[in-house]
Amino acid sequence: MPARPLIAVTGANGFVGSWLCGYLSQQGLDVHGFVRETSDVARLRGIDITLSKGNERELLQKLTFLKPDVVILADWNGV
Repeated sequence: MPARPLIAVTGANGFVGSWLCGYLSQQGLDVHGFVRETSDVARLRGIDITLSKGNERELLQKLTFLKPDVVILADWNGV
């Protein structure tokens, strides 16, 4: 049986990112969320994902190491 695709979502704790993580997880995909180290992750409670917290450099290194099948950029800076 082939491995499930790995989907990486940056900005996983945001409005769009958290919705995507929940939806993709419910579809049976392997989801890895990325957030800044100071992020509030309350929106991700109850969602079955792996979560990485860190600064941009650390998260980029982790993303490079994981080699996900798909990367969804849902992060941004500012209001």
